[in-house]
Amino acid sequence: MNNPHRPVVPCPKLPRPIAVALTLAALPLVAFGQTTSPTPAGASTTSEPVLLTPFEVSSEKDTGYAAQNTLSGTRINTDVKDIGGTLSILTKEVWEDLGLTSTNDLLRFTPGAEKNDVQEADGPGQALFFGDNTRVRGIQFEGIVRNGYRTNIPSDTYNTSRFEFQRGANAVMFGTTGSGGGVAGLVNRTTQDAVFQNAGRYQLRLDEHGSVRHVLSYNQVLVPQKLAVFGALLRDDTENWIKPTYQNQKRAYAALHYRPTVKLTLLARYEKLNWLRTAAEPGMNYDGVTQVLNAAVAAGTTPAGIAIVSNSNLAQTNAGGLPAYYQNLGYRNQNTTSLVYGSAGTGPSLQNWRYKIVGANVNVSTLQNVSLPAGIVPLDFNPVGEASTQWFDGHSIQGNVRYQFSRKLGFEYAYNYEYTDYEFIGAGNNRLLIDGAATLQDGVTPNPNRGRYFVDIGGGNSFTLFQDRYNKNHRATVTFNHDFKEGKTLRWLGRHDVVLMFEQQNQTHYWDQKRLLNTTPLAGYPSALQEATQANWVRFVAYVDPRAGTFSGVTNSRQFEAEANKVPGVNAKWLPVIGSGQAFDETTDSLLAVWQGRFWNGRIVATGGIRQDSFTKFEGQEFQDPTQPIGVAISGRQIPMTKNVFQSSLKPKTKNYSVVIHALRNKGLLDYLSPYYNYSDAFSSNSFVNLVDGTVAPNASGESTDYGLKFGLFNGKIQGVVSWFDAYNLNNPNERSINFANLSLLFEHLDPVKYASYINVSNVRETRDTNSKGWEFQLTANLAKNWRASVSVDHFKTVNTNIAPLTGKVIDQFRSLWLANPTALVPGGARTVQEVFDTLNFSYLAAKAQENTITANERAYRASSFTNYSFTQGRLKGFGVGANVSWQDKPANGYGLKLVGTTVVPDRTVVFYGSTLMRVGANVSYQRRIWNNKINWRAQLNVQDIGDVEPYAVRKSAVIAAPKTPITTYWHRGFPQTFVLTNTFDF
Repeated sequence: MNNPHRPVVPCPKLPRPIAVALTLAALPLVAFGQTTSPTPAGASTTSEPVLLTPFEVSSEKDTGYAAQNTLSGTRINTDVKDIGGTLSILTKEVWEDLGLTSTNDLLRFTPGAEKNDVQEADGPGQALFFGDNTRVRGIQFEGIVRNGYRTNIPSDTYNTSRFEFQRGANAVMFGTTGSGGGVAGLVNRTTQDAVFQNAGRYQLRLDEHGSVRHVLSYNQVLVPQKLAVFGALLRDDTENWIKPTYQNQKRAYAALHYRPTVKLTLLARYEKLNWLRTAAEPGMNYDGVTQVLNAAVAAGTTPAGIAIVSNSNLAQTNAGGLPAYYQNLGYRNQNTTSLVYGSAGTGPSLQNWRYKIVGANVNVSTLQNVSLPAGIVPLDFNPVGEASTQWFDGHSIQGNVRYQFSRKLGFEYAYNYEYTDYEFIGAGNNRLLIDGAATLQDGVTPNPNRGRYFVDIGGGNSFTLFQDRYNKNHRATVTFNHDFKEGKTLRWLGRHDVVLMFEQQNQTHYWDQKRLLNTTPLAGYPSALQEATQANWVRFVAYVDPRAGTFSGVTNSRQFEAEANKVPGVNAKWLPVIGSGQAFDETTDSLLAVWQGRFWNGRIVATGGIRQDSFTKFEGQEFQDPTQPIGVAISGRQIPMTKNVFQSSLKPKTKNYSVVIHALRNKGLLDYLSPYYNYSDAFSSNSFVNLVDGTVAPNASGESTDYGLKFGLFNGKIQGVVSWFDAYNLNNPNERSINFANLSLLFEHLDPVKYASYINVSNVRETRDTNSKGWEFQLTANLAKNWRASVSVDHFKTVNTNIAPLTGKVIDQFRSLWLANPTALVPGGARTVQEVFDTLNFSYLAAKAQENTITANERAYRASSFTNYSFTQGRLKGFGVGANVSWQDKPANGYGLKLVGTTVVPDRTVVFYGSTLMRVGANVSYQRRIWNNKINWRAQLNVQDIGDVEPYAVRKSAVIAAPKTPITTYWHRGFPQTFVLTNTFDF
């Protein structure tokens, strides 16, 4: 790519043949070593056991793909088979065999879970806003936790000992959560603590796209069995296959483990993070060119040949003679500060793009966001360059003080502090366009760029969202256990554990939504440009050559301010504007009691938990900064906060109870066969979510029921579970597909003063209820020390109900008032009342069409499997081979159309289906001891997506002229075959 403005040092590209050759060439280098088992160097020779408190689970007991214990059922160390719930624990061996590094990557091999980048209303750019972007059992959620605390730090394996995917509500672990109402579950990653064993590791990973990843870690025992420290460093320069996009991480992690006495344990963890990425667009960008291309072909010429003379003083509309294949894209009735790069190496120059003639949006049933069809641009090219970026900077501190008073009584105080500074910059219009102007805006000067592709990457809807987030937790936990088997009577009552916990969690968030504004007058521009309105948002325009993969100028949004200030007369600044600026400070006090009893020698394991939460919440939203031009808001940190009486009055109770019956146990090759039942509910405290009438959206809640059968075979070699679930998510304030802007226009047309509560509403969403039912099967097998495997299958159906109830009531109530004069123009004069109403009504009816139908693009069946085998003798000793496969059923990804009055709406009796999706991978490895047996070296080559996964349709629609003929409106780019080479040195 011709992209000289990259802010980081580019990584060398590693072509596929070289990736293979490097691995093959590396094998002879071990001739001076001897093959041995992969026992880490520096292993402790002492036989003194490490005492585990009830609050600690050690990954050292994990075997292959199987984990034996967890904290996720009772908050104390509990055998997984005694937990009445659905839990998938992924160990180090899993992600190392698969060659993966993050939660998002691992989701594909977890039943009931998937990455949320090609679902429902998601489109280009959606992946930008989530570090860990997760959907479980058909419900999107943000239940990402780190060592049991909610976190904003993206996941990575460099300092992780295990991932736990908890599916379903779990009041014992979390009573209040983010989106999803807590019903979906959570993903908990456990970071590595220092252990009493000297060991180090260096890992280098390369892939054929040019990625380079370094991980260096070391654990040092300072005082045997008393004091140890662990440290890890990460430098990850990831090059996505879609260019020019990338991810750069710099992280440092440290942990301390101190046991001054047998009873007292002190733990400390610290992590520093700097993470920058350009969001890789999973789908093709929006289409603003094909209508013009088709018109040019029909006219026997090129797009330049059908360009039209511009006129900055005349609003050219289709009705005014503009050909139907042109459509104005947001420039109507506006002067704009547009900085245009004309050709490579020139610009930017300041131009007035008032009434600029540009390519047409592709419309399918009034839907303008339609993907470019495959073939317009190469699959590996991102037309908006590096305009969408995400940056994290922050740190985390955690500490634990554990004291075991006696064998029966234990105590833990835990502290968590996390600060993250977010910066999101979204591309202005994620759309490829064609310059349809024959002249510049003066109507005389020839346009040197007529007919060329371009992207408007700095204007339109572009914004920068700055967020400062603080999380703080104080947690005190007491555990008590009693075993009746130690007495002479009531021995059948067995062992009982009780956990009492008090936690105070504080979240403080400051948000600024900023626009790049020109703060000085421009000659020839009206005074209104001094206001922070759309007319004065600085726009960057770059012409694009998709085939060559080049841009005429800078596309890195982090350089826009400096670039703009190179132009005489422009003084550009990122300033907060009236929109979504907000601040809140919420303290949650939680009381939790958990009991677990093991009756009749552990044959019946019952668990019960109850949690009481209470909130104290202060919040506020931005307003006009009196020292700045109209439209500029005060910063998020200056927002005064007042107590939210409603939220502060909430005292939700959540509960969790389960039972596991080990009906058969130790029957030869059958280790256990155990039916189980689990019920839990959950609650979500919403922040800054308003309904269409200005009232606060109700808080989301949820509940789920799981039941099934757990089993173990062949003396612990095989563990499995089959489960059925029924989950409800109520009042989820995540319905964003309705066109609320048009609703505001209709009320503004009626009476802007009388209906101000419907107009002056920010962060508007609607609610919906969701029900997810299905079953899951997962099996983990450690068939031998050198052979491990995992298989999972799931089937579920997610149905949305009670969608946008308030919007429906508002439309029914005001329809006749709005349409009393349907040909009248709404404020702004661009459209009639009837046109605005139809657009609003279409978005509402399109949302309602999903009621009681399977969620859009949901795949009813999914299956995955992965395995790895290592040769321990013979000529192949030291080699290992593995394979993985994931398969997903065809989705229902669209509907036909029908007319309801004058509005075109989806016809859910006509269902469009997509194709099945299969991804296959394999790996080969070699390991042996080198450097006088001091280092265990392992080289592994992973081949991901063997044979390539071609582009596939994610969403489909139709046109009313052919309402039953599917038209793909969103293309996923697919997945290319990729080679990943990893060299690991354990010492």
